[in-house]
Amino acid sequence: RAFMRAHGLRMHDRVRVRTPSGTTALVVRAVLDAPLGPAAALDGRLAVVDLSVAQDLLRLGDRVSRLAVVVDPGGDVDEVARRIAGRVGGRGTVAPPHERVASFARLLTNYRSGLGLAASVALLVALHFVTNVAAVACEARRREMALLRLVGASTRLGDALVVAEMFLVAAAATGIGVAAGILLARAVQARFGVG
Repeated sequence: RAFMRAHGLRMHDRVRVRTPSGTTALVVRAVLDAPLGPAAALDGRLAVVDLSVAQDLLRLGDRVSRLAVVVDPGGDVDEVARRIAGRVGGRGTVAPPHERVASFARLLTNYRSGLGLAASVALLVALHFVTNVAAVACEARRREMALLRLVGASTRLGDALVVAEMFLVAAAATGIGVAAGILLARAVQARFGVG
């Protein structure tokens, strides 16, 4: 629905899509409401087509890339898997869903590692930025500190004023950063239906 709204599409309109077999027009027959979970990551760019249409569009012939089988309650999953494996032979693999979950978990682990690396680089950049801000503050306050010393203030008072200023700037930046992070996390949760 979001994709249709963004592109001004209505029911029974034609949408041109690029596929391995060339550009072709598909007719909108139904609308998916706002998807949650992994489908939401595609920002509405998700289409569901019949198996025969997918086989034609992707040049699969009579083949399929994946087939999900649901076993009736009380059914013997191992027996069903054995019979499917016998029917499929060497043309495909039969695997329970938890193997796909493990593969997805490895993908998420790599993604989390990448985010950790990016966060470390961001921390180094932030430390560099803070050091530069402190240096600029000290340089900007040099004249004021010199005037304070002329009227009899101690060096410690000047240092304390600079530290207090940096503390206030850091506290304000931390508060804004934490608030922005919480708002961003809530927006991501709401968008992708997590939690």
